[in-house]
Amino acid sequence: MERTMFDYFHRTVERFPDRDFQRIKKGKSFYGVTYQQAYEKVLETGTGLISFGVGKGDYVGVICDNRPEWILINLALQGIGAPDVPRDSAVPLPELRSIIDDCKPRFLIVEDEEVLDRILPLMDTFPSISGLFVIDGASRVGENVYSLDDVLTEGRTQLERGSNALLEAAERVSPDDVSTIVYTSGTQGIPKGTIIMHASFSYIFEVVPPLLDLTENDRVLSFLPPWHLLERAIDYIVFALGASMSYTTPKDVLRDIALEKPTFFVSVPRVWTAVYERARTEMKRQRPPLDRLLPGLVEKAILYKKAINRRKGRYPYPTKDAGGRVRAWRDSASNFVAYRIADLLVFSRLRKMLGGELRGAVFGGAHLPEHVEDFLDAAGLEVVEAYGMTEAAPVLTVRLFGGTLYTAGKPIPGTEIQILDEYLNPVEPGTTGVIYARGPQVMKGYTSQELTRRVLSPSSDGQSLKWYNTGDFGVMTPTGDLKILGRVGDDFKLVNGEWVIPQPIEDMIRTSQFIHEVMLVGADKKFVGALVFPEWDSLERYAREHSINYPTDDREAGHIALSRNEKLRALIAGEIRERVSAEKGIRPWEEIVKFAIVPQELRSGVELTATIKLRRHFIRQEYAQLIDDLYQ
Repeated sequence: MERTMFDYFHRTVERFPDRDFQRIKKGKSFYGVTYQQAYEKVLETGTGLISFGVGKGDYVGVICDNRPEWILINLALQGIGAPDVPRDSAVPLPELRSIIDDCKPRFLIVEDEEVLDRILPLMDTFPSISGLFVIDGASRVGENVYSLDDVLTEGRTQLERGSNALLEAAERVSPDDVSTIVYTSGTQGIPKGTIIMHASFSYIFEVVPPLLDLTENDRVLSFLPPWHLLERAIDYIVFALGASMSYTTPKDVLRDIALEKPTFFVSVPRVWTAVYERARTEMKRQRPPLDRLLPGLVEKAILYKKAINRRKGRYPYPTKDAGGRVRAWRDSASNFVAYRIADLLVFSRLRKMLGGELRGAVFGGAHLPEHVEDFLDAAGLEVVEAYGMTEAAPVLTVRLFGGTLYTAGKPIPGTEIQILDEYLNPVEPGTTGVIYARGPQVMKGYTSQELTRRVLSPSSDGQSLKWYNTGDFGVMTPTGDLKILGRVGDDFKLVNGEWVIPQPIEDMIRTSQFIHEVMLVGADKKFVGALVFPEWDSLERYAREHSINYPTDDREAGHIALSRNEKLRALIAGEIRERVSAEKGIRPWEEIVKFAIVPQELRSGVELTATIKLRRHFIRQEYAQLIDDLYQ
């Protein structure tokens, strides 16, 4: 049944008024905010915003990071029928200007006075904006700026006078109304404004929770930014079910997992590669003989789980021959004892580090290298991939717990996926092509009709739903699961005619504790090169431990010195060789021949998008000289 976001929330408040909705950190512990308490804040916020002139159909820019107030403000706007336009507080001003020029919001809500001071000088160029609100900050009435406290105070005053403005407004909001306009991350150009209706989210709420066994008893950890639509969808699912949500930050996530003991959370692959690397590092730090014994036990444990998985048919290309089945039985029997010991000494401690009650986690935005998935699976951690994008609100496929490894799973109910070749003909399972999708959750379009026509095409079978060109390469396995290979446009051809799809190779390299990001290059060149963005804290720690001198009073100068140091270059070269080799399934032309270390901190809105993806077009331009030097 299609509903609006506010309707879902309101119904949950009636069912579970005294249950914790939010868990907020104060000092070293968390305290709870019940659904009833949150509802009262939403009423005050929404009633106050209506008093300040926010009405149905008004676009409201929300320039804010993940914090408890975000969802309350969002729910107030959903009740009013005022679509939010979210962006992070560090959004570059040229990008913000293009977004405001495109959707022309009537109001802006900003994180704090620092963000406000960045934006205020531009207000004269934004005639559509009639008022600003600041969450952490004071009012500046002369500049038409009002604090969130002012909004709440006004809302309480109106409610005490008997106002039902928000509830009356919510009655006029339809599932077919616009819920939000989210600008895509802009990995290949200027972000596009994606129009998402309440009905699209409502469909996700109805079909996804049963697939992941999510219920009102789940405790979810929230730390990704709210403009990351997978995080936002899960946050919405939390209040639709009546579950609870704890807030943390990326740097505190491992510490707060142990405190809050979540049963479920949304993540990006980087979280799990960090868990994998941390476990490897901890094993190496053990006293002899454990430092040599534990890695071997873990490898045998992985062989045991892989044998069990082969017997259960959990791989994209299941073993059918009798010899393969015999090997699976033999490997499971011969490695069982090692698995039990590894579970006692390594995996059980890892599960405890993650709170001990984690039932499952879902990641999106990229995929995990297979050896990291193997490790997590052996450790008893149900970490599954979901595939989708902003334009799909944001889920198209989900791998179920116990589903086919190394894949993004099967289409969710009511969603269709087809893989087409360059002539728009369907390809056979196992053949690479471009992924097309249709379903009730797919956007109605972009704010630009021209951009919409490029990606949405009418169905030839008479259905009203349109096919969406995802712009992703994928392959459908014989098990009916979707495997994502990379973005169309990210692939490139070497001068010898061989094609390279960089994302799977980059995913392997990112598992190094010394490499934060990497981007492959080599279009029309003889070989593949790489730009390496180091994990500077780890690299600096290694330099200190190995008596490598570098300037410490000037961070920029220190990075330049470290990037040129031959010992550190040899370290990075070894990390790449260990991960990118024929043994890992890499073809000869895909091997990294040369690399450059970029002596620059990665910056959101510059090298990275707001959803922590590489802005490849910018990086190619910004570091053109470094790339050219690889091929001199």
